[in-house]
Amino acid sequence: MSAEQRIPEHSVVALRHPIECEGHMLHEGQQGTVVHAWGDGKHYAVEFDKPTPQVVDVERDDIRLV
Repeated sequence: MSAEQRIPEHSVVALRHPIECEGHMLHEGQQGTVVHAWGDGKHYAVEFDKPTPQVVDVERDDIRLV
């Protein structure tokens, strides 16, 4: 994966599609902050503060930079 496609930690990102997590729906466009980027550049932990504070593991294709 090229450096242009990788998202650095602490970046603000938005969901490309809805995701259900822990019984809550995170909507397309909902913004969060990357708190961990795995070395492969394909997997990220993103912290969202709504509807409840939570960290969600997502793939690169699930998010976009804001």
